[in-house]
Amino acid sequence: MAGKRKTHRRRSRPGGPAALTGDRPVNELAGQFGVHPTLIHAWKKQLLQDAPGGVRKRDQEPRHRRSQGELYEQIGRLKMELEWVKKKSCPSADALRPLVEAHHPDLACGRQWELLGLSRSSFYLRAAGRSRRTCGWMRLIDEQ
Repeated sequence: MAGKRKTHRRRSRPGGPAALTGDRPVNELAGQFGVHPTLIHAWKKQLLQDAPGGVRKRDQEPRHRRSQGELYEQIGRLKMELEWVKKKSCPSADALRPLVEAHHPDLACGRQWELLGLSRSSFYLRAAGRSRRTCGWMRLIDEQ
């Protein structure tokens, strides 16, 4: 049977501030303070949430700046794709097929097909030519 549970008051949680510095691994801190590593993580998370203005490492970038950079990257990619579509827009699948650049440096073939509205099968499908016999029958039908 396990012993009595330890309770740590909010002010006496020694692992939280030590975890914020990031100097030592969490397992080492857990061993030093005699608690489970998940408890150290929970204390650290709670300290970060409760701190006014947010506590973070100096080299850690704020969350909104990171997401802003990702958004600018996505905007750039979408602009490039839009320019590519404007340059390549044509009405029929036969006209769209030669527009796909297999070795484009930024756009994969699948993405090009998606942007052009061209299915993979229609890209690889080549129309079979008509035989002389079929053309003869078609000519007879047209004459009637």
